[in-house]
Amino acid sequence: MEILLIAAEWIGVVAFAIAGAMVGVRKNFDLFGVLLLSVITSFGGGIIRDLLLGHIPPRFFTNYGPVLAAVIASFAVFLFFSFFKDEEGKKHELVMWIINFFDAIGLAAFTVTGCGYAFQAGYESKWLLVISVGVITGIGGGMLRDTMAGEPQGVLRKHVYALAAIEGAVIYYLWTLYFPAKEWATPVSMLVIILVRLAAAHFKWNLPKISTIRRLRGIQTESGEAKEKRN
Repeated sequence: MEILLIAAEWIGVVAFAIAGAMVGVRKNFDLFGVLLLSVITSFGGGIIRDLLLGHIPPRFFTNYGPVLAAVIASFAVFLFFSFFKDEEGKKHELVMWIINFFDAIGLAAFTVTGCGYAFQAGYESKWLLVISVGVITGIGGGMLRDTMAGEPQGVLRKHVYALAAIEGAVIYYLWTLYFPAKEWATPVSMLVIILVRLAAAHFKWNLPKISTIRRLRGIQTESGEAKEKRN
């Protein structure tokens, strides 16, 4: 279990580093801005997780390997797009695809590591705490990234972002408690989160909004009025 959590955390660090750097590229930030967004995305959720679980100082400040990996990944992204030729406006489409793909992987990895570290801290009987720590770990870095980049909070408005993390955290919690093959909790939960997140981004799945409901009601009302006129 410990090895799986460490592997998932490294995967999450690199994936979120790339996603954060891509947001910086899309916003046309300089090198420092790209690196800062990358690091914040990679470690924001983990820092919040460690503070919630009483791990002080957070691992970010004592484990330099993941920090170096995040910096290298973001620097590679910066260099790649510095020499990338934008043919027929394809750069924006490529950037958004990369952001969604690696954001889904990072979300999955950090959600399960948040749950896993909560289990390690002895909170396996506190289902709400375990699931909440997992979700906060998964979405925390992205929320800080969007705030610093001046972006609308994706977790609050589109593509069932937090809902995917909640689903994965619930699966991880139940699998770890009730299934004998506990080592499968990490890959299964990550796979569910990634599939839900990518499917939501591809098919534009969103939870209901007031504006959507009002628009649908308006369409229905207009249709009813038209029907009455025809009769």
